[in-house]
Amino acid sequence: MSTSQEANMLEGSNTPQPDQSIEDTAKSTESHSQGQSKESGDEIFTPIPTYDWKGFLSSFQSELNHASLEEYDLAQEYMKWEWLHDLWSTRKSESEKIRFSKEIATIIRWVQIKEGEIEAERTAHTKMINIITQIIVDRDYRQLLMKQKYHFD
Repeated sequence: MSTSQEANMLEGSNTPQPDQSIEDTAKSTESHSQGQSKESGDEIFTPIPTYDWKGFLSSFQSELNHASLEEYDLAQEYMKWEWLHDLWSTRKSESEKIRFSKEIATIIRWVQIKEGEIEAERTAHTKMINIITQIIVDRDYRQLLMKQKYHFD
């Protein structure tokens, strides 16, 4: 690139030249940007209009109050439901206690019945063993007596 081409490019880009003053640069930038903004519709350097803060703040405050009322209503409804839930859970736990105590009483009664049945079977087996033992003892005694009888004869 030649120096003349570089100079033309620098002039087109509105970059300040070493021999150019700050005011001249600002004027050329302003004139260049106004030329571009008219073509593209962008007005970058135009002042921003003031915002209606009073309207914004009043609408913000009313919405905040409305949200606070809704929050209060929701908190009240939550407290009602929480109270009902506490009541329900307390009642449910009481009914479960009664149900569990009845269930445990049923299990205890069932175990007592089964223990009685086992004890009756044990007693019956003991009687049978005693009878069998008595028969064996009597048989052995008779055999012993018979041996002795034949032995003495």
